Amino acid sequence: MNNYQPEQLEQWDKQYVWHPFTQMRQWQKEKPLIIEKGGGSIFMI
Repeated sequence: MNNYQPEQLEQWDKQYVWHPFTQMRQWQKEKPLIIEKGGGSIFMI
C-alpha cells in the first residue's frame, strides 16, 4: 500500500477531482477532509 503525504493528496484532490454540488472556488480555499482508513459497513432497513 502506498503511503502518500496529506499535502500530495490535497494537491491531487484540487487538481483532478470534481466535487458535484460544491462551489469549487470555495473548495479550493479550504483544506479537504482526508480519511485515512475505513472499515465495515452500516446497513439499516
